[in-house]
Amino acid sequence: MTTFSPGAASSVATSIGDRLKVETADLHTRAEKSPLQAALVQGRLAREAYAGFLGQMLLVHEALERAVSGAACSHPAVAAIWSDEQRKAPLVREDLVFYGVDPSSVAPLAETRAVIDLIGSRTTADPVASIGMHYVLEGANNGNQFIARVIRKVYALDGADGTKSLDPYGTRQREAWASWKASLNAQAFTAVEQDRIVEGAAAMFQAIIDVSDAVWRSVGKEV
Repeated sequence: MTTFSPGAASSVATSIGDRLKVETADLHTRAEKSPLQAALVQGRLAREAYAGFLGQMLLVHEALERAVSGAACSHPAVAAIWSDEQRKAPLVREDLVFYGVDPSSVAPLAETRAVIDLIGSRTTADPVASIGMHYVLEGANNGNQFIARVIRKVYALDGADGTKSLDPYGTRQREAWASWKASLNAQAFTAVEQDRIVEGAAAMFQAIIDVSDAVWRSVGKEV
């Protein structure tokens, strides 16, 4: 079990981007190796199962985007790294419709409800924690661009339909991620704030693992 040790690398001389990468590396690897994610990357996940995962992630994105947007109103550092372009929920809705799922019909699994509650409680208590949570989902775009190519091939898709939420920036992905990281590292976070951000990221990685495993148990199917 991975645990986070506050202050383990909390010197403000260490960039928050470096801390996030290093201190959540184990959780990041675990998330990528979950059964559902492994099947997705390897092109073995059935469309129905993928749509089921998308539905749960829609609820997560909606909750997090509300939280980050709200935090941006009260914390200048959050405002500095957040923009409407980073909203993925609208793209997830489009993808769900493409797969024949009414976004309004999606009901949260218990694990997804737990994530939504976690986002609300963490960001209400400390708005800066939303940055760490946002880091996980924004950073996922890097690997998701590869997954989008796999899905297009396996599901015989033509164009971006069905994978818009996986590849929101297209050819601008590297530029968009570099810009986001630069904005993040430019903020003058205190050591305590850095700890809260890393804690938020660790919690979000674990949440994605939990949701992925729950979807796999409920609708996990291979092509």
